[in-house]
Amino acid sequence: MLIRIILFTLLSGSFIFNGLVVNAAKIHVYSTANQLYINYQEPGQFYRAQKMEKEINGWWDADELPDSVRFNVLDDSGHTDSLGGTLGEYPTDPSEDYSLNGQETWLKDGLLYPYNPTFAKPAGVLTLLTLNMHTYQEKNQADKFAAIALAISKLNPDVICLQECAQDKNSPFLKKHYGKDIRTDNMAEILTTLLSGNYAVNYDYYWDWSHYGWDRWEDGVAILSKTPLVKYASRYVSHNAEKTFWKSRNIVYAEVATPIGALNVFSAHLGWWTDAEEPYKFQIDNLLTWERSLQTKKITATFMCGDVS
Repeated sequence: MLIRIILFTLLSGSFIFNGLVVNAAKIHVYSTANQLYINYQEPGQFYRAQKMEKEINGWWDADELPDSVRFNVLDDSGHTDSLGGTLGEYPTDPSEDYSLNGQETWLKDGLLYPYNPTFAKPAGVLTLLTLNMHTYQEKNQADKFAAIALAISKLNPDVICLQECAQDKNSPFLKKHYGKDIRTDNMAEILTTLLSGNYAVNYDYYWDWSHYGWDRWEDGVAILSKTPLVKYASRYVSHNAEKTFWKSRNIVYAEVATPIGALNVFSAHLGWWTDAEEPYKFQIDNLLTWERSLQTKKITATFMCGDVS
């Protein structure tokens, strides 16, 4: 059986397609426009435009592209077609970069797929998603959670890694989950409840927190999985392991049972590369040492996901 493992990157509030980075020989785009043009750039080159060919049922094709390109899509009036995407939280935000490895890529309703989303995900394809939840910084959290849950229901990832996944230290206690105190506004709890209630998609999760954000938020990371969490743990990789120090970094790990075998998955939010106080290199070295200690013959693959600043 052919096995393919795909890694998505989805940034909350930013589903626009300007400036995507895609490794693909062929790109399919869904749009109701009369004509589409792909405007793409190879590394170190100028942008070039290519007319897309219309397929059926609203799909457009661009093939014979370089393996790695940045691109946006223009409609017949010369305007950028957002294809159902939205801009970031702040009007001055640049569009976010997306990356996907694969021979073919499909774009529909602001989302990237490694298969044609008109049909169900093919057998033997395992997908992972990594997402920075941005704590509770946006104004309308209900809309934010609804948009993320909808996107996840469409992408249908098997495993999800969350960063800046927080809860308010003053919110009521809800339950113990894998030994951790979960409050009523825990972002992993809210998201899994929405997915279960609105889309009948069930994920279990393991969550832990690193430090207080803005002296209020218990700011952490999480791993969500459709299949059982066989093992789970958290560990500080920073010099400082105090909850009161905003640069402390706590990482979560889970061994996940999947149809292709056992996976080791890490969700990490690491410090800045050039930070002299809490250097990135120290943190990534600690994380890699931990990862190597968990390698066994039964582990099919290891995934380190997250926001590595």
